[in-house]
Amino acid sequence: MVSLLFTILIILNTVVLAMDRYPISPELTEQYDVLNFSFGVAFLMEMLLKLLGLGLGGYFKTNFNRFDFVVVMFSIVEVRSSCHHGTQGLGGVLNTRE
Repeated sequence: MVSLLFTILIILNTVVLAMDRYPISPELTEQYDVLNFSFGVAFLMEMLLKLLGLGLGGYFKTNFNRFDFVVVMFSIVEVRSSCHHGTQGLGGVLNTRE
C-alpha cells in the first residue's frame, strides 16, 4: 500500500514537472515551488523511514536505494538553492526517481 502511494506521488511529481513552461506567471511559479517542496518532503520522509527500518547497511545494500538517496539529496540542494536565490534549481532531477 505504501509502495502504491509513493508510485502515485512519483507520477504526480512527473506531471507537475512536465507542466513547467516559459513564460510563466509568478503565481504559477509559486504554486509549482510549493508542490515541488511538498513532493521533496514526502520523498525525504520515505527515505528516512526506510533508513530507520532497514538500518544504514540494509538501506544502502540495494542500488535503487542508493540512487534514491542521491536524488533526494539533489532535491534538498534544489530546494535550498531556490529558497536562497529564487531560481528553478535542478528542475527535472526529481523526475528520475523511477
